[in-house]
Amino acid sequence: MSAPEDASPIDQPSMPTEHGATAPEPPLDVARALWQLRILTCWLGLGLLAMSLAFNAFVWKQNRNLLAETGFRTHQAVQIQNNQQRLHPLIEELAQYSRGNPELMAIFKRSGFEIRSQPASGAPFSSVPTVN
Repeated sequence: MSAPEDASPIDQPSMPTEHGATAPEPPLDVARALWQLRILTCWLGLGLLAMSLAFNAFVWKQNRNLLAETGFRTHQAVQIQNNQQRLHPLIEELAQYSRGNPELMAIFKRSGFEIRSQPASGAPFSSVPTVN
């Protein structure tokens, strides 16, 4: 096997030639180093400011959506309470009808309603939702 002609021997360190060597950069003076440090600090500050603004916009949007959702749920709760008040007499009448019907009593019990018997004073039957 023949060795390439321009290869240097392994035991001799290769020395750079004058025409191939680059001169090292001169050390920075203090003023130039401080200027570069200021530029770096300004860019880092701008990056931090941009991230902070993006995060604040995200939090503001989430809070706005949360307030809208809370208002909507409050409106729904009021509607449900109004519907419950309107349907209460119907439930009372159904409770009177279902007193003698064991299938309807089972449905009421499964739904969480307890049917009380009619008091002696002649008041109508009442149904009371129970907490499960």
